[in-house]
Amino acid sequence: MTKIMRKRRKSGMRFRNGNLSCFVWLLVLTVTLTNCSPKIKPAEAYKMLQGKYIKNDNQTSTARQLELEKDYADELNSGDSVFVSDTKNHLYSYYKVYNIRLETDKKYKISLSSLCDCWGFKKYLFIPAVIGFDQQENPADAKLEKENVDFGYEFGPLSLNTSYILDSNYGGNFNFFVFSANKDLNQELYTFLTLPIPIPVKVKSTLVGKFHIKIEELKP
Repeated sequence: MTKIMRKRRKSGMRFRNGNLSCFVWLLVLTVTLTNCSPKIKPAEAYKMLQGKYIKNDNQTSTARQLELEKDYADELNSGDSVFVSDTKNHLYSYYKVYNIRLETDKKYKISLSSLCDCWGFKKYLFIPAVIGFDQQENPADAKLEKENVDFGYEFGPLSLNTSYILDSNYGGNFNFFVFSANKDLNQELYTFLTLPIPIPVKVKSTLVGKFHIKIEELKP
């Protein structure tokens, strides 16, 4: 009788440990979903952006110089300059400006990865875009051809990856903006399930965030 009672007590202990494990997972999940400072809604953030000073030039003097075949980490934030990114729809965006040295009649690939701000219950990332300028500081959209867009985890958190093919017909400095395409703010971009308890979590578009950029020469 004594042996049977001991076995029951051990079995009960295993059951309680199982409950404890479930509780720990739920606690971790709750902290992951909610433990962060409140995030500003994209619509409210865009109103703040509209109140900022709009630049009328591409600030080539402050362009960050990039090297080929090297990955750079950067971030769009509310302290950046603002420009009219979509004249047709009269949309504004924060931007970063970069410079790369091109060689005549060569092709290059500009790869961009916008990283998800996945802490807290609300998940956001911005839709990355590029606009280029030639040596006379005129928009050079025709030289940039957008490629496929996909999602991945190459940099840790979820990322929205896009790339542009740059066909250079002149040598020299090429300046370009990296900015957020703000036409569809708060749009659902991606949905994933949490583990171990499958809960659908939606990632939506916003104005700012961390990103990676890399430029490569395409060999013939």
